[in-house]
Amino acid sequence: MIEGGSIFSVGGGMGEMPSVPTNATAKQPTVLLIGLNITKDEPITICDAKGKCLDIITIPFSLRRSASLVTSPAFKLGNTYTVKTKGYEKTFTLNEPFTTIR
Repeated sequence: MIEGGSIFSVGGGMGEMPSVPTNATAKQPTVLLIGLNITKDEPITICDAKGKCLDIITIPFSLRRSASLVTSPAFKLGNTYTVKTKGYEKTFTLNEPFTTIR
């Protein structure tokens, strides 16, 4: 269960894992990004709707079409965010405590 703080996890098949939160168990807004392409050592940025960068992450490996679980204390329900990597950009609105984006 995610109780707070910033988390950016990367893997495959996380949508079926029992540790993924639900709308009933998420303590802060959390998003599962399915299809995120990660290039080794390339920055992944998470920005709010005004373009303010909330976090920059680099991953020491490449993974094509990953499943990434992302949460931040800066996430607020109803707000829109963008995740960008090399060759991938996804904008989403957190309408529920746990949101899946494909």
